Amino acid sequence: MRSNPGGLLESSIDISRHFINKGVIVSTVSKDGLKETKKGNGQALTKKPLVVLVNEGSASASEIVSGAIKDNKRGKLVGKKTFGKGLVQSMRTLVDGSGLTVTVAKYLTPNGTDINKSGIIPDIEVSMNINPILQREIGTRKDKQYRAGEKELINIINRKNQISEFNPDTTNLNAFLKINKEDKVFSLN
Repeated sequence: MRSNPGGLLESSIDISRHFINKGVIVSTVSKDGLKETKKGNGQALTKKPLVVLVNEGSASASEIVSGAIKDNKRGKLVGKKTFGKGLVQSMRTLVDGSGLTVTVAKYLTPNGTDINKSGIIPDIEVSMNINPILQREIGTRKDKQYRAGEKELINIINRKNQISEFNPDTTNLNAFLKINKEDKVFSLN
């Protein structure tokens, strides 16, 4: 999402639904106070770990996707604070063929945060390289934010691999605890 200036509200909702199965994606609030909430539709493409790179150029629709991922704890944001464009705009065509953009609502992240003019603070703040890198080096090991994102993704995967599930309704807990010698962490369902 780095340097992505955004796009259409509905497109950001569709993209978010690829990663968020259930839960709020975004709410819009009109100037009259009417609130509309969009949620995941139960058809996410993956539940695999996710890290999203963001920066000062991430705005509008890319902030909707980033905010939904962060607030739903679906993944981690890495980079710099986003731009902070939390307004929904509508394009109106005038009779002479020209156009007019009108702000029709503001949007809120799933936690109810109005990010307009304040942006979204990433989970892990990382500046871009001090010395500029070539365009072809963006998204490679020479890219400082990319390296930080890759490191966090590896950490998430390693933590996930250390967690096994245990269902106390079907297994004897005391017997299980006696034979667990692998020092694994278990989540109880």
